[in-house]
Formats: sequence, C-alpha cells, structure tokens
Amino acid sequence: RLTGVAPARAEITEGQGVTVVVRPEDISVCLDRTAQENILRGTIRQATYCGSHNELLVGIGADTVKLRAPKSVQPELGAAIALHLPPGVVRVLAAT
Repeated sequence: RLTGVAPARAEITEGQGVTVVVRPEDISVCLDRTAQENILRGTIRQATYCGSHNELLVGIGADTVKLRAPKSVQPELGAAIALHLPPGVVRVLAAT
C-alpha cells in the first residue's frame, strides 16, 4: 500500500487503476526490514557505479524502478531490496 498526493481535481475512485509517479532522486533504499509504510520490495536488476553514487534498476513485479543509491549501498544483482517512497513526493494520477 502506498500513500501519495493526487491533484486537487482528480476524480479517483476506490478500485480504479492509477499511475504512480515519483522522481528517482526521491526514492531511497530502506535498510529497516520491519518498515511497512510506503515500502516497495523488489530485486536488483542492474547496478551501475557512478563515482558519488550507484544507479540501480529494481524490478518490482513487471515494472522497473530507477533510483540513485548512496555508494555505501553494496548492490548485488538479483538481491532483494526495499525502497522507501516518502508520501509527500508520490503523485497519484488516474490511469489513462
């Protein structure tokens, strides 16, 4: 379950399909394995070392999420990872 912000005039009803939009720099790696709120769990599909950070592609179901992780995060391909999306930066739009 994700909590986010919908535009003021959005008409989204329960059970309706939505699109969730988050900027990559707003996603962080969650090291707290017990955290539940606004957490997505996935698998590392690709990791690129970029000097000051790592760029990760994380598979979540059939979708892929791109994010920047601190270089202190040691990504291993195929490893499980938890991502935190702060509620204030999650935008919820009606699916088209």
